[in-house]
Amino acid sequence: MICNECKQNNLRSRVYILDSFYDLQEAQDRFFDEDGRWHVHDTNSITTKYRCTKNHEWSQVKYATCWCET
Repeated sequence: MICNECKQNNLRSRVYILDSFYDLQEAQDRFFDEDGRWHVHDTNSITTKYRCTKNHEWSQVKYATCWCET
């Protein structure tokens, strides 16, 4: 992980995780389809908050996507 603001300004910094949490909206839908392929459909997200040593802060939200949804 690199701080984009530092990168744009040719600065170097360390990045620390401030917080990380799950947003659970509903249960995962996991199943084998008609061809026997495994699916995991998950609408939940993970949000991670970061801060660099130059005090820039940002968040990143990640969603797990099934191979058939990419």
